[in-house]
Amino acid sequence: METGEGTDTALSLSTAQIASSVDGSAGTPAITRSSDPNTGIFFPAADTIAFSEGGTEAMRIDSSGRVGIGTTSPGYNVQVEGANNVAIAARTSGGENIVYIRADTDAAQIGQTALSAKPIIFFQAGTERLRIDSSGNVGIGITSPAGLVHSQKLAADNLHILDVYSTNGGHAPTIHFRNSLQNTVGFTKKVNGDFLGNMEWYGVNAGNTAFALGARMLVTQNGTAGATYVPARFDFRTSDGTSFPENRLVIDSNGQVGIGVTPTSRNNTRLQIVDGIGFPSTQVASSDANTLDDYEEGTWTPTLAALTGLTLNQTQPTLSYANQTGRYTKVGRLVTLDFYIRLSSSGNTAGTGSLAVGGVPFAFPADALHGQSGSVMYAEEWGTSSKGAPIGVYAIQGTSYMFLRCVDSTASSRKATGVDTARAEDVKNDLIVAGTITHRVSD
Repeated sequence: METGEGTDTALSLSTAQIASSVDGSAGTPAITRSSDPNTGIFFPAADTIAFSEGGTEAMRIDSSGRVGIGTTSPGYNVQVEGANNVAIAARTSGGENIVYIRADTDAAQIGQTALSAKPIIFFQAGTERLRIDSSGNVGIGITSPAGLVHSQKLAADNLHILDVYSTNGGHAPTIHFRNSLQNTVGFTKKVNGDFLGNMEWYGVNAGNTAFALGARMLVTQNGTAGATYVPARFDFRTSDGTSFPENRLVIDSNGQVGIGVTPTSRNNTRLQIVDGIGFPSTQVASSDANTLDDYEEGTWTPTLAALTGLTLNQTQPTLSYANQTGRYTKVGRLVTLDFYIRLSSSGNTAGTGSLAVGGVPFAFPADALHGQSGSVMYAEEWGTSSKGAPIGVYAIQGTSYMFLRCVDSTASSRKATGVDTARAEDVKNDLIVAGTITHRVSD
């Protein structure tokens, strides 16, 4: 303690003297220097000690051990108050790194001064959980973030969750991608083909040396910006492992979808596919009558044979084929058959009975009744001893063959009775018949 002569001397106080000391105040502290009587220590309340500077309280420790700086009633272990720009700082002795907690009337801040170019690191349970590096990149679980926000998880899923709890059904977790064509904050519209947003997926390359791009989902502007909305196009791109991801599916601003092709305005077509739609080799039937669940194209081998009653007699007539070509297209339950038959120039012998085309790949249903018929587009080198060349085909219900129909030369072609089945008797060398029929198959 300093004496009145300005010389420091030791002072011994008895218990009685301490107990009888005055409490003091901020203006007149109980413990002070004679040369600076308004700076010192005083005791504003029981179990409370305070410190004054120039007659004003600067700090106190209350009865709960809480420290208040700039406040007489701290509510926290350490509480600092001031009119504005209140801060607590930690600084290395050389000033290389200064970290502060600051509060003013506009914002609360945690940060570094401009002199510091070090990361800010957050620890939990002794382990680093998050850092902000000198570039402003945020790393969660990673010490060297490669982007503005970079999170990493080891031996576990890297799961990001957006929860919404609301009685309003229109509230939803939402992510916005916003893009303006300028280098400062503001609004400049983009033009057709400019990127609006992009998401990418990576795996590891064959050499196990780096991540490699596998797929991306790209959104571009698809036309001229409107007053309220911007036309956009979705591109879904994948890599085959040897080249940069290519467009596999595109949805343009008109809602047209292209698979393997960029859709174009074409007769109001909504879906355009470069290679066609594949269906399973065995139909998986749908219970929905409006669902297309089967499509098939293929070939078949048409034959000619006489009928005994409604049964094919494959033993006659005797035939030698030069060409047997058949093709079919099946869409759902509807089948279109095309056939072309040409006999050789020798080795063919006429038979007897009605003549039919066999080998049909999809049997005519038993409930076909009448009406499933088709046309003969071309016929040549038919004999005329009986009925003559055919003009059509007619399905025989519950079978895999069809009648060849012709005009009966003995009756008027203007009457329904003038149509009859072609005859095996009219088969001869070089005979040609080609036709088509569209029919349905059984459920």
